[in-house]
Amino acid sequence: MQPLSRRKRLGYLALSFLLFLIIAPVTILYAKGYRLTEEFQITRTGGFYISVGHSGAQIYINDSLAKETGVFQKGALVQNLKPGSYKIKVVKKNLNSWEKELPVFKETVTEARAFLLPLEPEITEIMAFETKKEEPGTSTPLSKTTNIKNPQYALVTNLFGPKTIASSTGPKILNKLSATRESDKVMVRWLGEKDGQPIYFCREKECGDEIFVRTEENINSFYFFPGRDDLIVFQSTSGIFVAEIDDRSKQNIQPILKRPDLGLRVEENTIFIKEGKKFYFVTL
Repeated sequence: MQPLSRRKRLGYLALSFLLFLIIAPVTILYAKGYRLTEEFQITRTGGFYISVGHSGAQIYINDSLAKETGVFQKGALVQNLKPGSYKIKVVKKNLNSWEKELPVFKETVTEARAFLLPLEPEITEIMAFETKKEEPGTSTPLSKTTNIKNPQYALVTNLFGPKTIASSTGPKILNKLSATRESDKVMVRWLGEKDGQPIYFCREKECGDEIFVRTEENINSFYFFPGRDDLIVFQSTSGIFVAEIDDRSKQNIQPILKRPDLGLRVEENTIFIKEGKKFYFVTL
């Protein structure tokens, strides 16, 4: 095989150097998040971080599967998205889905916190008495069953007493958030410093102080959802529901129990429901 001539070797070297000069800057720009738009303009990309709280949940962006949460990582970071508006959907079997339309800005990660309630929440009746079975012994040769008063029943009876009606409809404070009922809706206000606001109060670089929780029905009683400062649990004419405060697009509302004429109380991070003369607690 004949060796390459000096002229060809110099030509290949020059071509390789030229390709390096072309490819290297493109690779560096891509790694730094630059992308070419449809108008052939270079722009920086952004992304989303979606906190889900469940493993095995699928996150779709514009109807395409982007991520699936794991056992230890119950959120997902989606990067390298061109600036614009994206439809996000989080789904998991036996849970309500969560949907949001959120913007992506260049060099920015947009954050959101999904919530997915069970399609059929576990609702347990609180009985007035508990049954206690005593095993047979030397003094009692036969087993004996007795009924004892249920302390939780006494608690929930007091919670739904006439003196607590005002507290169920009145203002609520959680951390630096206040929630008040105004015109049968709920207004949530941020009471702290501007630099500490939850992300859902902000639109890119501008942040407000107030958000209305908008529902199709009038809100009668309401509370902050146990363990969350971005959700409201409320009672309306058709049942008990949970609504997100985040109004960067349409607020997600998911049902706990759809029945008319229910009562709602939240105490010690537990949701209690009254229907007629019966009391229940909710496990989510």
